[in-house]
Amino acid sequence: MKHLLSFFLMLLSAAYAHASDMEWSDSTLWFEGNTRLSAAHIDRSKPDVFYLLPTCVFAWQDSQGATRYNADPRNPAHRKAWQLSAELADTIFATQANLFLPYYRQGTFGTPDETTYKAAENMARTDVINAFTHYLRHLNNGRPFILAGFSQGAKMVVELLKYMDDDTYRRLIAAYVVGYGITPADTVRGNHKLAHIRLAQDSTSTGVTVCFNSVTTPAAINQSLCGDNVACINPVTWTTDETPATLLPAGATPAPDDKRFPYGTAVVPALPATPVTVTVSKAHNVLMVNGLDIKRYFLPSLGEMFPEGNLHLQELFFYENCLRRNVILRSTLK
Repeated sequence: MKHLLSFFLMLLSAAYAHASDMEWSDSTLWFEGNTRLSAAHIDRSKPDVFYLLPTCVFAWQDSQGATRYNADPRNPAHRKAWQLSAELADTIFATQANLFLPYYRQGTFGTPDETTYKAAENMARTDVINAFTHYLRHLNNGRPFILAGFSQGAKMVVELLKYMDDDTYRRLIAAYVVGYGITPADTVRGNHKLAHIRLAQDSTSTGVTVCFNSVTTPAAINQSLCGDNVACINPVTWTTDETPATLLPAGATPAPDDKRFPYGTAVVPALPATPVTVTVSKAHNVLMVNGLDIKRYFLPSLGEMFPEGNLHLQELFFYENCLRRNVILRSTLK
């Protein structure tokens, strides 16, 4: 009976996704769509960034009282929840590029079981592939492009790499998978290695996938996000060895926190005379960040997913300048 119920729920989810496919020609389904997607705004001399948002929405009830586990891009509350993440992506990845950011029906926080999670993930994946297909056909015009995403958005970047054809891949500058892991299963199909997932080893290669996740201790690794990860590069030095890199020198004045977020975002040392360093852990394929004032980064409402010492929520803030410079550098080399 349990298997029959699971099968029925999967069919129902697939039917719902098919019956309510998003119309990606609707500019309101894209970040600042009415202006950002206009012909006058798109700079054809610049590369593109196709960015996918992280999970920002909790399970919610629709007007009939049914609990939903996929966000609704036309729900004003969900759009508001995405706003800061979209603005952050714009300032990091698209300072010298055209940004294309779709509001997709991402899975929410709070899915109660594996079947519900998979159904929500399938709907999100369908939206992302369809939005990317629309982007390629109607908005890209043959330009080189970057794929980037954080958390759930990073997972969807991996899905796009698996879906991508060779002709499209030839225009890929790089794919940035931040806050999510790449598993061995992601790199093969059947008995064949997927050629489109090539792990970055330096700061300048193109057509590669950049991936990293940060913790202060192995005990804080979120196993569902990156427990089986095979990829990690240090975004401070763009190397993959275990040489520590200085993120904040000893005695340096930390930047202020971004007060729009309910947790610490600035790199702050435990002691003023202590440097904050970042080191690739080959044993776990994560970044180990040492010297931090750890407690200021913990958010109790998400503590089950991100325990103290997990720096998932800080990834984009800690390496913002490193990522911005690297996006620009790789773009000039494609």
